[in-house]
Formats: sequence, C-alpha cells, structure tokens
Amino acid sequence: MRHLLPHPGRLLALILVLLVLATTASAQDRTLRLERIAIEPPSSALAAAVGDLINLNEGDAVDAEILRAARRQLQLSGWFEEVDVYTERGSAPGQLILRVDTQPDKGVRFETGFAHDPLRGWTLKVVGLRKHHLFGAANTISVGWQLGPRRSMLEADFVSRRLGGHSFDLLVHFEGGAEEWNAFEGENFYQQKIARAALALGTRWHHTHGFSTTFWLGSSSAEPGDVDQHEGERQDPPADLLGPEQEEQDYGNLGLDFTLDRRDVAQPWRRGAWSTLQLRGSTIKDGGSFARARYALRTALPMPGQNALAWRLDGAWSDKGTPYHLRPIFGGQGTVRGFRDASLSGGQGARATLATALEWRAPVLRRGDGDARVHAVLFVDTGTWVDADGSSNDWATSVGWGLRVRIPWIQRLSIDMGIPLTPTVTGDPFWIHGGLGFGF
Repeated sequence: MRHLLPHPGRLLALILVLLVLATTASAQDRTLRLERIAIEPPSSALAAAVGDLINLNEGDAVDAEILRAARRQLQLSGWFEEVDVYTERGSAPGQLILRVDTQPDKGVRFETGFAHDPLRGWTLKVVGLRKHHLFGAANTISVGWQLGPRRSMLEADFVSRRLGGHSFDLLVHFEGGAEEWNAFEGENFYQQKIARAALALGTRWHHTHGFSTTFWLGSSSAEPGDVDQHEGERQDPPADLLGPEQEEQDYGNLGLDFTLDRRDVAQPWRRGAWSTLQLRGSTIKDGGSFARARYALRTALPMPGQNALAWRLDGAWSDKGTPYHLRPIFGGQGTVRGFRDASLSGGQGARATLATALEWRAPVLRRGDGDARVHAVLFVDTGTWVDADGSSNDWATSVGWGLRVRIPWIQRLSIDMGIPLTPTVTGDPFWIHGGLGFGF
C-alpha cells in the first residue's frame, strides 16, 4: 500500500505549513486581542462554554466583524432568551474583554432546520426537542429525527460542558435508524438498507486554542437488509457484490478523537483550519475484532477581493476484518466529485482511501459586510483507494464548478457539477452533487 500515500515526511510538512498559514491568516489586519470572556450573571463554566460555542480563545485576534459574528452565533444558539454582547477595555493596551449579559433559556423548545458537519456533511433535523441548562449552566439535552446523505436516524444527545468550570465535557449519544449502502455492477445500481443502532458515552478534554481530545466507549449493532435494484436491466445481484456479513451483528466500541478547530468566526469558508484524527477499535459479539482510522483536514486561505483558496485532505483505513458496511467508501461528494456516491469503491467498500481537493471560491453577489449571498466555485478533485481484497487502483480525477447560495433557514446551499477526467464505473459524462455549506 506504499504507493497509495505520498512520502510521509513531505505530506506531514505540507499539512503543517497549510495549518500554520490558515490559522495565522485569520489574524491578519486584526490588531486587538481577546483578554477573556466575562458572563453576567457570573459563571466560569458558561463563560468557557460560550468561548467554545463562538470559537474564541484568550489571546485570539478580533475585530468588529468577529464580534458581530459572535453576537449572531449566540443569538442563534438557542441558549438564551436574551443576550447582549459588548466589549470593554482590557488590562493592557490592545486587549479587550468580551462581556456577555444573558438570560438563560430554560424552556423546552421545538427545533427543526439544516446543519452542516465537516465530516458527515449536511443534516436536516425534521423535528426535534431541545432543552438547555438542564442540570447546570452549560448543558443541553436534545432528541430529534434527522436526515442526511444516505442516512435517516433518530438521534438523542446529552452534553454537559465544562464540568465544574474546568476543561472537560461529558457526552452521551444515541442513534437508531437506517443507512443506505450503494453498490454498482456495470450499468446496474443496487442499494441495501442497513438498520443501525448505537449508544456511546464520551468525555472531551479541551486543551488550548481549539484543540481537544475525546474518548468514546459504547456499543452498536447493524443488520443488513434486502438488496434492491434501482437502475439497469433487472437481474439478481451477484453473490459477491456485498460482503458476507448479512446477519445482525453487535459490536463493542472504543474510540479516540483528536480535533483542532481554528475556523474563523466571521468567515469560516475563507479563513482558518479544521482537522481531526479518529481512531476506532471494535469487538464483535460472536467473535473477532477490527480497527479503523480516519483523518480529515480542511483549510482556507484568504485571497484579495474576498476570494479564498481552500484545500481538503481525507484519508481512511480499515483492517481486513472490518465488516463491509463499516469500511470507507470512495467516489462522490466528500472524496472525488463527478463520480456517483461510492461507485468506485464497490459494494464491499474499500480497505483504504486517500482524497484531496483544491477549490477557488469567489463572491458573485457581494455584501457590504465581507460575506456574499452567492459564491462561484472552481475545483479539482483527485484520489485513490485500495479495494476490499487489497488490490490497488489508479488515481481518479475530476474538475468542475459550483455555486454556493445563502438562503434563510437553509443556510448555504451548494450545487457542484463534476466532470470525470478518468474512467468511471457508471459511464456518466458528469455528475451533479447537492449539499449544504461550502462542501468542506
């Protein structure tokens, strides 16, 4: 698998250079520094949690645009019935204190709407309930039915932030529903529904300046369903189209996440960086074990004229014993646009994947605050993968263009048309992808 990856030293050096450039670029032309966040009524736990919510840390460079974005984020969070954000002079020249006067919202609220996650992509909470400040000043319990790419899940979460005003969060997550698994055989397109359920208990440790470590312990189950054909000449799927694990299986899981979030508060699509390394180990109730890993990096560098140059890197690995429906997939949005979702990795998934993308983001309909209602995007995607049987593949590459349109309630709608430059499994001359956010 050596050919799959660039020289590790060069790759690591490139990642570090881009992280430094992306995180320092957000501080350009910002001469004021945040000394601390003060909450009224006073609460050290809530002050730290507010800093996490608006992604501001002591010593960060700030300006009027950052403060407006922070105020807007707090108002939209649902944490407070009323919130007033203002600043006062700090203890030294060039420093300021961010004061947040709040009236916590302790009611049970109905919620619905779209969201975007750097790894999972877009989600739509069709219907849900949420309550903040259940047992203290900075915790939340929520439950709702969510849709996402190939997913339909009932999800429930409890998050207790900054326990005792310290650096730890307590996390409880449950989900249950179905996921769609795609498989292609020539012109035939098959889809299998996999029933999933999972319960996980986690603790997150905030280190400094957006870096955190999260430990997970939990259990999950998966039950593959019938395989349905959606395109092509009607025929039974080949026996080896999917993996052999066609019965319900139960797993015990351990996980460790390392996450760096230095996305800009005001213009996350244009400045800053986000990166995560996720390690997973699982045991199978009926015997056996397997391991997985995933790395992701998102960076954006500001360019003149409110333009931006963005770069994405994604890598995933699973060992030989991983069930096919828990392996990484390759092709489509999140790997190489212009190809159908999971069309390259096949019905048994991939052992390993590596994908990268470069985007030029330019405002089309400008606004006076530095954001734009419509952006145009030019991109080039490329990547490669290792099949489930360990065989390697050539690099797949595409180019394309897209639009990012900011719409109330939906937030930012993304539409991309990718044109494959290398052979496809399905023979499509192009493919159109839709989603939320800037894609990455």
